[in-house]
Amino acid sequence: MTQWRPLSATDLPALAALTRSVLAVDGGLPQSADEGFVRSRYPLGGASPDSGAGTVGGFEGDELVAAAAVRPVGPAAGTPGQPGVGLTGLVGQVAPAHRGRGLGRHLLEWGLARAARPRVESESWTPAVDRLLTRYGLERTFGELVMTCPLADLTVVPFPPGVTVEEWRPGNEADFFAAYDGSFRDRPGFPGWSAEEWIDWISGDEDDFRADWALLARDADGTPAGFCVASPDHAIGQAGVRPEWRRRGLGRALLTESARRMRDEGATSVLLMVATNNPSATALYESLGYTETGQRARYEHA
Repeated sequence: MTQWRPLSATDLPALAALTRSVLAVDGGLPQSADEGFVRSRYPLGGASPDSGAGTVGGFEGDELVAAAAVRPVGPAAGTPGQPGVGLTGLVGQVAPAHRGRGLGRHLLEWGLARAARPRVESESWTPAVDRLLTRYGLERTFGELVMTCPLADLTVVPFPPGVTVEEWRPGNEADFFAAYDGSFRDRPGFPGWSAEEWIDWISGDEDDFRADWALLARDADGTPAGFCVASPDHAIGQAGVRPEWRRRGLGRALLTESARRMRDEGATSVLLMVATNNPSATALYESLGYTETGQRARYEHA
């Protein structure tokens, strides 16, 4: 019989191990099993499961087989959306060997009872996740494919004539933002962040940002034309090209040059994420050798 109790900091290794077991079967965001990521999503202060925030876990003997958390989230947390209370781990955080017993449903009901405005997060989305959440009146508001590309046979694409490239440095952050804004403003769900908000989200954590892998492309007049940013775990955080520069090889050049720099420092693969409603970008990544290794998603009440 599953025994439930609040989780504390001493349960962090078990929670990370549970996440790894889910990723091994469902795919998804590899970083979600890193202990730093787990701490950012799961309050581990020993809160009571009857309180409005905290983390609860289900055990079979000494094994953690399921977990869920509620925590405050909002736009500043890095995912566009309205302030409220978000849920994480309610689905996709049930150990594969223990599914089909109602544990996911139990965790979801536990979380929904404690969330004024729930936003359910799944870093290892599957169709089964969707079926469960939609059954409770939740609607998918965000979805991304997780894609990876091996670097052994990387071919670096040259930049179009007249384009110059520079790394992120003090003084050109606003031009990176201009490239981002021009690249994504026409996309559905564009958050409309200010330059200050976006720059802080991208580079505010020095341990999660590589300035020398972040590239800004300018046209012959010096106008920002495209960009990419990256993190130390060999992941492209964002990449975009302004509409007038699309289908001219600029996106390919930015992505492969950033990946080359990663490979030169020992990386064997590179990861990125792309919105599920962006088939043109997905096709570009597939043509460069990226393959889907999972999905992630967010849900809110309609």
